[in-house]
Amino acid sequence: MVFSLLLHPPSSHSFQPPPSSSLLRPPPRIPLPRHAQQQQNNHDNNNDNEPPSTLPKTQAQKATSSELRRRLLRTQQGFATPGISSAIPGATNYILDPSRTEREYLASLGLDDVSLQAGIVAGIAGETFEQQLPQHPTEMDELEKERQIALHTTLGLTHLRSLRLSSAYTSFRYVYSLHPQAYLWQLGLLQYYRGEYEDGRRTCLENARRYEAKFGRLGEVASEERIWGDACWLRGRGKRKRRMKEKDGGGGGDDALSWDEESERVEMESIALERRKVIRLARQLFSSSVRNDPTGVALARAHLQAMCQEDDDDDNKSSTSTYRRKKLADPKMYKLHSYFYLGLHYDATGQVEESKRCMKLALKTCANGIGGNNEDITFLLPVIHMTVRDWYDDEEFDDDAVVENEDQVTANHSLKNDGGDLMDKLMEDGAVDLSINGNMKKNDGVDDKMTQTIRESIQHMRIVDLREELKKRKLKVAGSKKVLQDRLVNALVLEAKA
Repeated sequence: MVFSLLLHPPSSHSFQPPPSSSLLRPPPRIPLPRHAQQQQNNHDNNNDNEPPSTLPKTQAQKATSSELRRRLLRTQQGFATPGISSAIPGATNYILDPSRTEREYLASLGLDDVSLQAGIVAGIAGETFEQQLPQHPTEMDELEKERQIALHTTLGLTHLRSLRLSSAYTSFRYVYSLHPQAYLWQLGLLQYYRGEYEDGRRTCLENARRYEAKFGRLGEVASEERIWGDACWLRGRGKRKRRMKEKDGGGGGDDALSWDEESERVEMESIALERRKVIRLARQLFSSSVRNDPTGVALARAHLQAMCQEDDDDDNKSSTSTYRRKKLADPKMYKLHSYFYLGLHYDATGQVEESKRCMKLALKTCANGIGGNNEDITFLLPVIHMTVRDWYDDEEFDDDAVVENEDQVTANHSLKNDGGDLMDKLMEDGAVDLSINGNMKKNDGVDDKMTQTIRESIQHMRIVDLREELKKRKLKVAGSKKVLQDRLVNALVLEAKA
């Protein structure tokens, strides 16, 4: 064999070494399972437009990148930037100033300060104001009708803030004669104080439906409108009973509203939608009265009274005027609303002395500046009520007053002696800074008195109702009625402070 190979050496082309590239060829790829192959394909598709990276991005990183690209685009193009451009191409932005927008709207209708001032002067005259109104509104064109609606809506609100209630009532009624679908719940407030209870309830409920038809899909409910509607119904109950008694020949009859299960469910859902704590409790108080639910009335009243409760450790606090001013500030208006709606409920149910006491406390709560917001009549509600009921001639305002230095003597208003000056000030400015009882005397027994008031509100509740309320609060339900009442009173006080 060796001899044969020597005689016949192999030719040069019989052996070719493999190319260098073939030596670097990767090994054959092992096929992946079907589910793993699908995940790999999805990952490749998602990263087609992204630069290669060693690790895939997390969802948080992807969201951050998307937000940065969006902000860069908004910065470069100025698209939908508040105050710079509009979301609609070519549209004009309105400046976020409601007062300026209102002035521009009135100016577009040809109304200026001169015409408004003329209406205010006529409203002060009172007896000639109604005679100056156009007598044939049906002959107006649409522009003039819109002008009159805007004018008398503004005049009516101005008269109301200045306590010219008769002129405000005339303006609001004229607006409704031009536009029956107008939203002016303040007319229902005035009708309550004028004794027009049926018309007032109808006005409030119609305005409530208009408000909820427009804003109900946003979760808004017309609580104030329905509270005043219920107040009109409760206040007018005596007149209705007298009419029914005369009609039935002495029978009297039943004046209670009929509430089926579905209506009560809708009412409870509407109350639950109210986000403002005190307004929700006030709505529950009036609604329970209308539905003849004494348990609901007792609980709602106890809640509102607890909202007025002073802190338990007030005696350990400093007695300086700074601390007391801080306590009287009431930034969320919890005490103001609690006192006022308690007083309004007492007034609607005929409990005059209780109503008078609550209204005075409401006035003291906002005594440091009832004109803080001249566009909001919330601070003026106690003043309106006490003006109509003529409760300013009471000595309790002067008996409780505390003046720390002589400089404050002239600043404090005595509602008993200076009632005329107060009314003049309100008519001129639409509001007045009341400094009465700016630094009220600390009553050591105020906590015990308030707790006793809450206890009186729930003393007629049955044991089963007490246990039900305690069960809702996940508290113990064992014990005598006295123990259950103590437990519920403590819970209500703690809820008010939360």
